[in-house]
Amino acid sequence: MPKYLRIIVLAAFIAAFLSVTASADFMVKTTTTMSGIPMMGNFTMQQTYFITGDQLAFAMAMDNPMMGQSGGMHVKYIIRDGGNEMLVINYSDSTYSIFDKKLLDSLTTAVMTEMDKALDSLKTAMTIDKMEMSMTGNKKKVMELEAEELMVDMKMKMNMSMMGPQPMPMTITVTGSQWGTRQFAEHEFYDKAMEEFSSIFMSGGQSGFGGIMKFFEKLGMEKGAVEEMTKFSGLVVLEGDMNISMEMVLPDMEEEEMADMPGMTFNMNMSTAPVEVTKDNIPKSEFEIPKGFEQVEGAANFMGGEFGFPGFGQ
Repeated sequence: MPKYLRIIVLAAFIAAFLSVTASADFMVKTTTTMSGIPMMGNFTMQQTYFITGDQLAFAMAMDNPMMGQSGGMHVKYIIRDGGNEMLVINYSDSTYSIFDKKLLDSLTTAVMTEMDKALDSLKTAMTIDKMEMSMTGNKKKVMELEAEELMVDMKMKMNMSMMGPQPMPMTITVTGSQWGTRQFAEHEFYDKAMEEFSSIFMSGGQSGFGGIMKFFEKLGMEKGAVEEMTKFSGLVVLEGDMNISMEMVLPDMEEEEMADMPGMTFNMNMSTAPVEVTKDNIPKSEFEIPKGFEQVEGAANFMGGEFGFPGFGQ
C-alpha cells in the first residue's frame, strides 16, 4: 500500500476511534405528575438534566402556581467548580443568585442548626414503624438506557397541630420505586460532582450525606436505608411511581359541621416518566446567565428565610 494511502487509512482509523471514545453530552427530560394532593388538585413538574464532561445543570418547571409564585415556577440549578459552587437562575422573575462554598457552608450550618432545634419535638411527635430503601439489583431498559431500581417502603406515625392547637394523629405510608441510570459517558463526573455538592450542602463538609444521615438516625431511621438512598442519588432518574397515603384522625371539633368527621384519608401519587434523552452537544447557553437577568442575594430567600417543619410549631 502506498505510503500516502496508509496515512489516510491511519487518520480515518484514529478519527473513528475518537468518535467512539470521546465524551458526548447527555440531556434527559422527564415529567413528574402529582395527583390527589389535598386542596391543590393535580400538577405536573418538568425536570431536565444537562450534563457535560465538566458542567452540570438541573432545570425544574411547574405548571401549577406554587410557593406564592403566580403562573408556576421555572428554576435552573447549575453546579460549577466540581460541586463547590451553585448558580440558581429564576426565570419567573428574571433573577439569579450565586452560592459559593463559603455561602453554601453557612447555609448548611443554619439548616442543621434549625433541624437540631426541631429534633426534640420531632422525636416526640414522630414514630417510625418502617423505613426500607434498597437498590434491588433489578434492571431494565428505559429509553434505550439501562436503569436500576430503588424500592421504597416507609410507614410513620405523627402528631401534628394542623387544625388548631390540638395535635392530630396521622399515619403516613410511602411505597413505590424509582428507576435511574448511570449509562452515560459523563457519569463519573456527575457522580463526583453530586457527591461533592451534597457533602457541602447537606452535611457541612462531611463525606456524602453524613450530616443529614446523622439527623435521620436520631429520628430512628436505619443507617442502611439512608445509605441506599445515597447510592441512588448518583443516578439520573428516568421513571418511577410513588404512592403516598395520609390517614388523619381529627381532634374533637366544636363546630357542628365537623363533629361527624372522625378522620380523613388522602391517597396521592407521584409518577415520573421520560420524555426525551439525547447525547447531542448541549449549547453553552444552558450553563450561562441569561442577558438582562439581575443578581440578587439568594441566602435570605433560599428557603423563604427560615427552616421549619409545618405543624410542629417551628
